[in-house]
Amino acid sequence: MSTGKQAQEEASAAREMVCETVVLGVSGAVGATEVPQLIVLLRREFCRRVQVVMTRTAELFLTPYAAEVFSGQPVGTSSELPKPNSWQGHIRLAKEASVLLVAPATANMVARLATGLAEDLVSTVTLAATCPKVIAPAMNIRMFENATTQRNLRELREHGFYIIEPVVGIEVATMEVSFGSMPQPREIANFLFNVMAANPGAKDQPEQT
Repeated sequence: MSTGKQAQEEASAAREMVCETVVLGVSGAVGATEVPQLIVLLRREFCRRVQVVMTRTAELFLTPYAAEVFSGQPVGTSSELPKPNSWQGHIRLAKEASVLLVAPATANMVARLATGLAEDLVSTVTLAATCPKVIAPAMNIRMFENATTQRNLRELREHGFYIIEPVVGIEVATMEVSFGSMPQPREIANFLFNVMAANPGAKDQPEQT
């Protein structure tokens, strides 16, 4: 007779996942506090593995330890420079991604990705990835509507990025209801389902070197 743990593992294995690995990049916005819920949802319904990589400022909102607890995987951070051939190496992470998601994506991160800057582990992995790439911008409405930010988003779309539009939420700095918040985890997961449906050839296994 199966134990409770064995039954749980068998049920998990029986679930048909959409893809193998989501590489989840986290940058420094309040929306990072919702990342644990997103990780759990993705692991339950979308993919077999969530690999988290973080910027330094993201660590102010979500500790690497917490991200590791929820993902069940070691977390890549920008605080320490990884060895090229370690599991944290940006090329290895990029090759393993079935889909890459940056959530939340600050105005600074959007600008880095649009201009091809690789100044942290998140932007470096994103630059190297060839899988479908999705970003969820999260910032003050004035920053989001700024002409430079809108230009950056247009450029990302032109380069094949999928953009999850921000939603109305509470801006913590002012406690006002405002546009610019990261969508709820369920909305993000639904968006990812649609992205993968539009990319049936997206890899489910790591690239071979």
